[in-house]
Amino acid sequence: MIRSRLSGCLAGLALSFALARVVSAVPPPQVAEAFADALPPGAIVVSSPASGAVVEALRGLRVHVGRGAEGAAGTRAWIRSVGAAFGLDLTTDDVVVDGVESLAAGRTRVTLRQTWRGIPVSGGDARAMLSADGELRAIASTLSAVSPDAIEPRVGREHALAVAATAVGADLSRQAGSARLVIRRLAGVDRLVWEVSLERADGAPVRVWVSALEGRVLELDPGVARATGLAYATDPRGAFAEVQLERLLPAEGLASHALAIEDQQGPKITPLAPGDYRYPPEDPGFDQVNAYWHADRFVNEYLGGLGYAGPRDSFIVRVHAPLEPNVALTSGRFVHLGRPIPGFTQDASRCHDLIYHELVHAVLYGEDVQPGGTRREAGAMHEALADYFAAAYTSDPAIGEWAYLLFPNGATRVDMPPDPWNFAHYDQVSFASAPTSSVWANSMILSSALWDLRAALGPTCDSLVLEAMDYLPTVPTWAHFANALLQADAELHGGRSSSAITGALLRRGIRGAAVADFSGPTQLQPGETGEFRAEPCCGEVLGRYQWQAQTVCRGTPCGEWRWLGEGRTLRVGFGDETLLELRVETPWGDTLRKSRRIALRAPSLQLQGPSRLVQRTRGSWSARVVAAAPARVTWERQWQRPNAFFLFIGDGADVSFDADTSFVLRVTLRDGLNRTVQRTLAVETFRDRALSDVREEFKAALSLRPGARWGEVRLQLVQDQRLRMEVLDVSGRAREVLVDGPATRGTRVLRFDASGFEPGVYLLRVRQGGDGTVLRFVVLR
Repeated sequence: MIRSRLSGCLAGLALSFALARVVSAVPPPQVAEAFADALPPGAIVVSSPASGAVVEALRGLRVHVGRGAEGAAGTRAWIRSVGAAFGLDLTTDDVVVDGVESLAAGRTRVTLRQTWRGIPVSGGDARAMLSADGELRAIASTLSAVSPDAIEPRVGREHALAVAATAVGADLSRQAGSARLVIRRLAGVDRLVWEVSLERADGAPVRVWVSALEGRVLELDPGVARATGLAYATDPRGAFAEVQLERLLPAEGLASHALAIEDQQGPKITPLAPGDYRYPPEDPGFDQVNAYWHADRFVNEYLGGLGYAGPRDSFIVRVHAPLEPNVALTSGRFVHLGRPIPGFTQDASRCHDLIYHELVHAVLYGEDVQPGGTRREAGAMHEALADYFAAAYTSDPAIGEWAYLLFPNGATRVDMPPDPWNFAHYDQVSFASAPTSSVWANSMILSSALWDLRAALGPTCDSLVLEAMDYLPTVPTWAHFANALLQADAELHGGRSSSAITGALLRRGIRGAAVADFSGPTQLQPGETGEFRAEPCCGEVLGRYQWQAQTVCRGTPCGEWRWLGEGRTLRVGFGDETLLELRVETPWGDTLRKSRRIALRAPSLQLQGPSRLVQRTRGSWSARVVAAAPARVTWERQWQRPNAFFLFIGDGADVSFDADTSFVLRVTLRDGLNRTVQRTLAVETFRDRALSDVREEFKAALSLRPGARWGEVRLQLVQDQRLRMEVLDVSGRAREVLVDGPATRGTRVLRFDASGFEPGVYLLRVRQGGDGTVLRFVVLR
């Protein structure tokens, strides 16, 4: 399951086209992840755990689609625009509006069916919930990619009817029956089939699926007509009544897409007659009907009307469960309603508010909200929300009042008086069979606070409490839940109820939590912009985020605080070492502070220029600096002569002068914060000219220091004649000709570049006229 929690607000259908581009560009296993990242504010995505690509449910949407028929068309357009996330290929797949149902409080439920090339896809549908103001809020989907075994049927309609009638013993002359071409997944294969509806000789409805390729029966289902049963409208203190059983699937027992009923003492019931489940109260089957009717209405009509998209996996409600000494128990999607316990409780399957209470536990488990924690606050919250929704649906603050024989032992009330039911007395309260420090006793603190809030907000409170589940971690504290209520109100209701929320919770000592902290660089270059982001804990703490700064002088804050701005994110640069502070004013009356020193990186200086020069030639050097302004670079020089000292030669980014002899260059950087950096460079000079020499003898001398890039050859020439100088490797192969041309008599120094030679032994052969010599040298790196 992918749970995406995003901030902001969705303006409308315009975003859907961007979403379509996102999901169509990603391989199927990553479609749901990409879809979740692109979704608008507060949206929750539930994807298929098998493929990771098919969206099964969406909650927390705020897409304006319109009301009535306009809303149905707008919903269809939005689903089509993001069809890839639902596994649809719109070159072949489509969705069509199948029904529009008006619900309480102005809400609307829109049902859409999937088609493939115009052929209905059996079991492929989407159920969308629209708010009273025409916003698409939630979708529960069984849409998926299909690949049928045929495009056109090879078996005609009449032949399929005849095959089906033979299979079930129906008389087509008495009842013609009907057949439609559909795509149905059977044994993991999408098949093109004829769905045939008939009546058997006893009048019972039956459906048969016949292969449109082979003409054989693939599946047979007895079907369920509009069903009627008997149930207690509230609990057995009133008379039982005849009720309509909605949303039943054509299967054994009582089951819908959202839930199924099981009896742990007996088999699943079958109708007394087609569609007739009117079991009398003395029959054990009555309890299955009673549990189904209450559970179905609570999940689909009440929670569905609040925007609940339905469970990912159907709830399994088990009646007559052997739980003694417990009354009822829920674990994951399994709800167990216990048998009567002599002297303590009556049959839980006949207690309507206990059924609602346990189903809320299943909803919380489905939202991955688990009980636990060091103080078991998550478990107490489970009980509090279960009590709250049961009381809200029945408009009765007493929960389990009928079930317990010794009232009020075991029964709870969400309208408890303010004291001692407050958070200061957590683990110190108890009532009847709920001992001190139990999750049932502690839960009354939170459930009574929510009941107080409902008195102020009315049914809006029901929506807020349900929507807050989307912002909870797996094992939440009450502080998480308090923050989640505010976040749901801010993102889904414009923040209209924030003061009522904080007022009701604070009266019971319940408050949200925050730890002001922020991330960002601890060092910056002077003038460099850094980004700092508030990182509150415990959910999205709503409130004012304020930033201010104070200069640090010699390690101590100095000067006045400077206002920098408000918001979760701050982008700013500093010219001095600074103390940065985040101040958070929470809705719970807290003012939280977090400060951090932002240091400036030390100034840096790099010196560039030659380290060797021909004597009496001009050289140029430059300085590259990073420093706080205003920065100054000064240059000094010291000749390599006896008693020489450094002399100032200029300032600025570079310097240039003639070098009479070798020298040391010194550069100093002083930044605007009075910090200094100094670099020195030794520069060697050499002569490269003919020298007068009166000796009449050909001589050559080679100088190449280990690791040096340049070699020097000193020549004494006795006559004006052609000179050839070349480098050979030890095998005698010429590697490079250094000189080949006329040369005058006298003494001269010639330099050659040795950086291109690999390490090894080389020979330098020098010839002038008939004289010559070979010099050996080694290149080392």
